Amino acid sequence: MGNYSATDLARAIQIARRFSFWIIVDYHGYNDVMNDTVGNCWLNFWSGVVAQFEYNYTRIIWEPLNEPSPKNMPPGNVTYHTAYLSQWYQAWVNQTRALGDRHWIVVQNLCSLGCSYSDEQGRHDEWKAYPTVKDRILPGRIFISLHTYLEYPSYTGCATSSTICSTDHDWNFTAADKAAREDYLNMVNGTINTGWPVLNTEGGTTCECPTRLMQVQGTAGYSNVSLHYIQQLMSIEFNGPLASKFGSIYWLSAPWIDDTPGAGVYGALSPGEWGRVVSAPFVCQALLSSDYNYDWTVNVFDLAAVGGTFGTHIGGPGYFDRADLNGDGKIDIRDLVSVARMLGVTCNPN
Repeated sequence: MGNYSATDLARAIQIARRFSFWIIVDYHGYNDVMNDTVGNCWLNFWSGVVAQFEYNYTRIIWEPLNEPSPKNMPPGNVTYHTAYLSQWYQAWVNQTRALGDRHWIVVQNLCSLGCSYSDEQGRHDEWKAYPTVKDRILPGRIFISLHTYLEYPSYTGCATSSTICSTDHDWNFTAADKAAREDYLNMVNGTINTGWPVLNTEGGTTCECPTRLMQVQGTAGYSNVSLHYIQQLMSIEFNGPLASKFGSIYWLSAPWIDDTPGAGVYGALSPGEWGRVVSAPFVCQALLSSDYNYDWTVNVFDLAAVGGTFGTHIGGPGYFDRADLNGDGKIDIRDLVSVARMLGVTCNPN
């Protein structure tokens, strides 16, 4: 968070490479496509970043805009604003691919910050606010994202600072279940409508709740209702028939920014916080590190696929980043060893 620093980004990428992490490079803005002047400035900024780092690490995911706001866009309804946002995202994708970059790109739903599809009747139409874009590389590498939170003021009409509220009864598990189901269906309809898989880049138990309703205080804390919501959403999202199309990054609210008092060093991953309370979905180590073809088994097919691209490097002929298992930009003996040491490992996603 904070002002952009190429030095800081290089260091973050170095850390990610050390642990074979994926890293999301997020432009944490809201009003950067409100008009041509600001939008072109946004594009120009990003062209420099992408040009500098496109060959630096294969496991970068670009997030061009955190939560695009319709507030300062040209006048119009949410349908118009979604189409307007789609044009800017398409310009960003085209510019990035023209530079030769092949990393994954996140396209953010207009309702992640708030839109008229979200009201007291629910949020079941938010899937209509996913921007639509095309990718010139095949297969395309676009994710769609919707930030998933449950906010107390939206359900009760009462402020976070309220000491008493006559509609607190509207903040309940039934509302949480409904919101989780609607968010899931928004993802389903979104991926059907756009053709792209889901990677939600924020979500969690932050709920703008009064202190009296918080089970654990602070921005990394939770109320019983917001905890129920995120648990239900995770259960539906990762145990449903389209689980392979969905991914989520949850907001840990750790102390790297000033507005997370009480978050602790590890935020929501600290003891007693919600990240240690919810039941996490299944994660397969073999799939993360050595399963080239995603068949839940590390076998000779994975070894042959990596061996077939041995000696290639990023930007050169024959290079395929899925075979670059440690993401260091070249396919060498370390990638073969990564497969060999896991040969025979089978994971059961159920």
